[in-house]
Amino acid sequence: MRKILDTTSRDKGETSTGIEEYIRFYNTERFQKRLGQLSPVEYRKKLAA
Repeated sequence: MRKILDTTSRDKGETSTGIEEYIRFYNTERFQKRLGQLSPVEYRKKLAA
């Protein structure tokens, strides 16, 4: 997210792409303490198993 906020010369398309990339990162790669150090996707897979 910081990457998006630090860049002021983005057009609408670049901003949209940056947000999509961050959402993908947040859901698939970023480990969250409250989820037992798992990403949200890994946590959901674990619950479904």
